[in-house]
Amino acid sequence: MPIFRADSAFDEARKDGGTLSGLPVRGIADEATGLFALASGPASSSNDALERLQRASTEAFGLEARQLAELVRAELLRLPPSVEATALFVNAAGVAMLGQRGQHPAFALHDGRLLRLTSDASVADDPHTLVTAAPGSFSWSRSHDLPFAAASRAAITAEQMGFLRAQRADTVDVRRAEAEPDTTYLLLSQTVGRALGFDVLWTLLSADTGPWALLQAARSAHPGQQRGMGAVIVRVG
Repeated sequence: MPIFRADSAFDEARKDGGTLSGLPVRGIADEATGLFALASGPASSSNDALERLQRASTEAFGLEARQLAELVRAELLRLPPSVEATALFVNAAGVAMLGQRGQHPAFALHDGRLLRLTSDASVADDPHTLVTAAPGSFSWSRSHDLPFAAASRAAITAEQMGFLRAQRADTVDVRRAEAEPDTTYLLLSQTVGRALGFDVLWTLLSADTGPWALLQAARSAHPGQQRGMGAVIVRVG
């Protein structure tokens, strides 16, 4: 079974002049139960959502891939309408299932290529993104023939954009992720994605940058950023 090592950083929305701009971003990086997630929304709702996902991850650990996908979809659909969340569940066999509700993007870095696993217009420089895989799974071989410079600027089609665009509270997208060694997964709040952009994210992840450095880079890029920010980095050994 692959070994998953995770690190996370969250910067809750800050007060400015007595007002709170944006919603807090919170998350979980639990290697023992195989749950890596971030969520945004009103504080009590997002906390409850993460607690629900953590309880579900205990059950998910023993499920087969199809059952795991069904559980991820069901649990994200049960979250309060005010909560947006992206979660990576891993079972005992090392099968990883990614679920998204809302617009917090997810990426995978493998063999020098950054694959965008969501297509929700929440990252700067869109549509500068790698090839998006078909529903249900993705394969590294889909981009093997594309050098990074060309692939990162391949326009995403309307069907690809529509497939993983989760804008409504009752929409959840689930796909299987290939848990190959030397793979890095990134779950990101849309605030950080918009501040940094796709090519900057590739540069930082390729340099083995930690989540706090991602948040600091986002604050440097947009010093006036007041909304909550968060990042979960999961490395497969």
